[in-house]
Amino acid sequence: MPKLVIVLCLLFTPILALAQAESHREAAIELMEVMRSDQIVDQVYESMTPVFTQMAESMELTEEQRPIFERHMERTMEVMQEEMGWEKWEPHMVDIYVNVYTEEEIREIIAFYRSPAGQALLDGMPQAMEQTMLVTQQMMQDFMPRLQELQDELIADLERSRAGQ
Repeated sequence: MPKLVIVLCLLFTPILALAQAESHREAAIELMEVMRSDQIVDQVYESMTPVFTQMAESMELTEEQRPIFERHMERTMEVMQEEMGWEKWEPHMVDIYVNVYTEEEIREIIAFYRSPAGQALLDGMPQAMEQTMLVTQQMMQDFMPRLQELQDELIADLERSRAGQ
């Protein structure tokens, strides 16, 4: 009889583990849905439009060049959405959440996002992302001259190093 119990335990342990793993994965998928992850990815791409507009302005394009630039940016966005759309992100994000959080933690996060505070966070996310993108653009614009100086220094140091060889 004890041997039978051991055999049954050995047989059912992998099945239970598989069921727990599937439940954990389903919870992560549910979290992605509750967080509106697909919409967030779309919003990220939409928020890039001002970046492209600012890029065009900084390039000082002629009237003839502007339509060329716009076509290329539209195509770039299409390719980005094809190659990095939510359909491609979702399995990776589910894996990440399963690896980082326990199923219990995921279920608690889901409960938060379903709460009024969680819904307010989700509702405000597009505006927060847009404002974050604008601040990031400004910070990068301010940072670019310094970054260019560093790059120029690197190039000069490498050239001096090559000349000394």
